[in-house]
Amino acid sequence: MIIHRLDGCAPTPLASYLKAVGILRLVAEQADPRARAWWKGECCFFCTELSANELVQFFLEAYRPTPLVSPWNKGSGFYYQNDPGLTPIDESSSPRFQSLREGVKASRLLLRDIAGADQAVRDIKQETKSKGLTKAAKEALKNSPQYKQRLAEAERRFKALKVGLVPELRLSWRGPHREWMDAALVVADDGTPTFPALLGTGGNDGRLDFTNNYFQRLNEVFDLRDSDGTARQSAKGWFEHALFNNPSLVLTSGVAVGQFSPGAAGGANLTSGPEGNSQLNPVDFILALEGAVLFSSSANRRLDTRQPSRAAAPFAINASGSGYASASDADETARGEQWMPLWSQPLNLAELKRFLGEGRAQLGARSIREPLDLARAVARLGTCRGIVSFQRYGYIERNGQSNLAVPLAGCGKTSVWD
Repeated sequence: MIIHRLDGCAPTPLASYLKAVGILRLVAEQADPRARAWWKGECCFFCTELSANELVQFFLEAYRPTPLVSPWNKGSGFYYQNDPGLTPIDESSSPRFQSLREGVKASRLLLRDIAGADQAVRDIKQETKSKGLTKAAKEALKNSPQYKQRLAEAERRFKALKVGLVPELRLSWRGPHREWMDAALVVADDGTPTFPALLGTGGNDGRLDFTNNYFQRLNEVFDLRDSDGTARQSAKGWFEHALFNNPSLVLTSGVAVGQFSPGAAGGANLTSGPEGNSQLNPVDFILALEGAVLFSSSANRRLDTRQPSRAAAPFAINASGSGYASASDADETARGEQWMPLWSQPLNLAELKRFLGEGRAQLGARSIREPLDLARAVARLGTCRGIVSFQRYGYIERNGQSNLAVPLAGCGKTSVWD
């Protein structure tokens, strides 16, 4: 067994933390079941029978991506022709991408009627954009009772079909794409989906769909249309940078990063100029989503039976606008906080899954809802599990109205809870 210092995996930002978890999951499931990982200082350590070169070669030649599909989102690519994320998957033939094709196929089986209803809405709206109409004629058509009635009926049919999609998927889906669904959303008592903040609102954040972006980044790293799924020329440097923080001369600019890495998202104060583009290693985004799969959620109920069920993710609680330098009452949003555990003892994948499964914290007989209560709860159980500290994240608005996973202070990052 060889111990590797993964300098590319730190507790912050959230993308880096999830990347470390994703590396453990993928290596343990696909290459070395005895692999273990732990945290020391600001770095993740990884123990496996693979050498550093073999670890990189595993990702380049043998890694089989997880089918992360979100057909419940309109931005997922299933509602458009020639989508840049899904089309390369449809045209792939490599055995290593078989699970991707199966996940896309399982999604499309239940989308025929919904996609048709969505296209009907688009066709009606397109009538007001015809080049042969004057501006006055377009306004007249848009305000006509017949047009409004047809559009309303088409939208009602689309919404009615979409409401039943998630329950149908829960009944029919099996396999790795179902694991992604369990991490991205939870069905409440009344049948409506609720969304843990780790993956935005069901695998997307605003107009950015995480899964479609994931497929595009995969196509950037691998030639999906190649029969062998060959890695592209820059892929080796990207994986070495993602794992060991080796310098990479090629980063992707102008690509959406999402909430996982605020410092790389672009915008004001990123460079010496007024603003700059995002700078992304596509492998970082891929491995971060692979790690997020482990944070599967469930619907739990507080002991007060009058309370409705709510989405529960490991160590997710209400937000508190205190305990860090930029705190304010405006940070106490509905998305809340999530505390990511940092363990000092080598854990294998099965042990980590079990620990995260216990992450619905309680204090005595009471379910935890506030940061202070979670600090008290982990003081009792966390040290017994070898958890030396937690990295606290708040899902709050920064950089305008962007929702970002912001690292917060005040979570015992230096020692075990006292």
